[in-house]
Amino acid sequence: MKIITLALATTLLGSALAQMEYYDRTNPFANVTGFYYDLVPFQAKESDKTRIDAFVQTPFNSIQFIRDGDVYRGEYSVFVSFYNEDEDETAMEKMWKERVTLEDFRKTNAKNQFALTVRSFALAPGDYTVAINVEDEESDNEYNNEVEYVVPDLRAPLSVSGLILVADKNVVDGKTRFIPNVTGNLARQDSAASLFYEVYSDIAEEATFVYTMKPKGGSVIYEDTVSRGLSKGKNQLFYDFDAKKASLGEYDFRVEIHRADGASAASERAFRSRWIGMPATQDDLELATKQMMYIAPSDEIDEILDADDFETQLERFQEFWKERDPSPSTAENETFNEYYRRVEYANKHFGNLREGWRSDMGMVYIVLGPPDNVERHPFEYDSKPYEIWSYYDINRRFIFVDQTGFGDYRLITPFYRENYLR
Repeated sequence: MKIITLALATTLLGSALAQMEYYDRTNPFANVTGFYYDLVPFQAKESDKTRIDAFVQTPFNSIQFIRDGDVYRGEYSVFVSFYNEDEDETAMEKMWKERVTLEDFRKTNAKNQFALTVRSFALAPGDYTVAINVEDEESDNEYNNEVEYVVPDLRAPLSVSGLILVADKNVVDGKTRFIPNVTGNLARQDSAASLFYEVYSDIAEEATFVYTMKPKGGSVIYEDTVSRGLSKGKNQLFYDFDAKKASLGEYDFRVEIHRADGASAASERAFRSRWIGMPATQDDLELATKQMMYIAPSDEIDEILDADDFETQLERFQEFWKERDPSPSTAENETFNEYYRRVEYANKHFGNLREGWRSDMGMVYIVLGPPDNVERHPFEYDSKPYEIWSYYDINRRFIFVDQTGFGDYRLITPFYRENYLR
């Protein structure tokens, strides 16, 4: 198969040094908080409290590692605070430090490998503001997030904890151990996904479990009903489901439990299915495939779009980008990330009478990346508004003219994108 890739030499390395006159160069898909978190409620030992497990997952690239002999060591601190509803009183807070030791230098800047830590908080049911702070000890970089959170009351005769997405699980000495999926992203998991949760029952009784999944604001796309017995007290349960039922987008998964004596309880959580590097606004595989028109020949795009089912379409899409991954041994595909970063940027900045990625400016930006210099001429006396984009490495200038006066800049300089693909 003929492989066509973008001429990304100036983007993946050198374009970080290129200057634009007025465009924001911030990657809109970066983890701007520097960490991921998940707050999960469980029944507490204290009868009037609920236990909240606060999981904090910090990517290695948020930690500054220093060499220590044959290994690399990093250290960071985590500070979690729960404030009462009026935010003038701290209900509970904890601060702790974590140390990470790596043997492979390449992992020290990994975005998709993490340090995971968890602490528990016993709180009265009610409304809170949760502030989470992660600070790297070596660089003093700080990452902060704040969220409104409702601590549920789990003291009913039948109640269910929060739902934890499971990244991996195995059996050790007869007990199932698991690693939580704190990011809430299922896109990189295998087809079988799993949930962990607890059910608290004041009696031993038969119950019906109803599992449903639906897109945000949409209709149910997955439903499963299971009957099983509940023991008195705490029941720890796993539920496996087909993650491929979820295409790109945001979803809600719900567990409803109906006991034979009429008692019922439910728990719900959100998750997303999104590939690393894909814009948060992109949840349409067909559109993402069409947007490959600047990097893929039309027959390869048609091959993906003409697939008989979504699974085959997704497999072909992923295979296309896998072949263009400059670092296949890592979870991140830099070419994929950069391409859709440009698509999203084009949509935000060059859309007018048509989508930004289809515009002339969008085309040039997606193929060549940000120009080294931009000359803007919006109010010339004897001409239409126009812009000149200069790319020093290829010694080219491209002129865009707004013929209508409505911001629809059209390219008047010849541009043969095949010359920039190889």
